[in-house]
Amino acid sequence: MTLRSLVDKHALLRMQRLTRNKSKACWFDVECRAMKRETRKLERQYGRLRTQAAKTAWRDHFRRQRRLYEDKFTSYWCETVDKYRNDARSLSRAVR
Repeated sequence: MTLRSLVDKHALLRMQRLTRNKSKACWFDVECRAMKRETRKLERQYGRLRTQAAKTAWRDHFRRQRRLYEDKFTSYWCETVDKYRNDARSLSRAVR
């Protein structure tokens, strides 16, 4: 028997559905996902309509999304550093 026939016999090939990767960032929460969903919706709308109003709506919402992300990122790390201010080991673990 060849190696290929053994693999085919004992390790059956299965189709596996790929799922979207969620952001691994600790600060990326439900609010961020909702904001991103709305931004993508407006982006698709602009792609269909190609009007200046749709473009403005999409770009304004994208700017708000970036601001939200920056605020979430900053507040998360400020809180984390404050939380582990006196414990260097836990702080380094949180940063990793």
